Amino acid sequence: MPTGQRRQTTGSGSLDTQAFPPTIRARSLVCAPLMNPPPPMSSLGRRHGGLTVLLGIILLAVASLVAYLIWFGYREAIHAAETASSNYAAIIEARLDATLRRADAHLQELVRDLPVRALSKQAVATDAADLDAMLDCA
Repeated sequence: MPTGQRRQTTGSGSLDTQAFPPTIRARSLVCAPLMNPPPPMSSLGRRHGGLTVLLGIILLAVASLVAYLIWFGYREAIHAAETASSNYAAIIEARLDATLRRADAHLQELVRDLPVRALSKQAVATDAADLDAMLDCA
């Protein structure tokens, strides 16, 4: 290749600097980046702007869906806890009611069987053995 002619070896804008004399070679290395300037920022913004908006919309949709699922799960857990506590309260009420009815019936029986005179402090010495025998049998 004759001296003074330029030859590009690749499409990226790099020059084959071996074909030039040293002075031209040095100048071409300094000026080479200026030969293919980068595209203006406005075209880059237009090219990636639609992708950014689309990505933003997708992220917003995913965040909304996750927030809805978390809220729905929270409400479902609250409803399940309310149902379970209501059921436990009904079971405890039924069992406690039956126990209290048996205790009340037993106390009513003691009221019928105990003589009124046995409730005084003076009767403790005389009636204590009879009361113990009666309560042991019951």
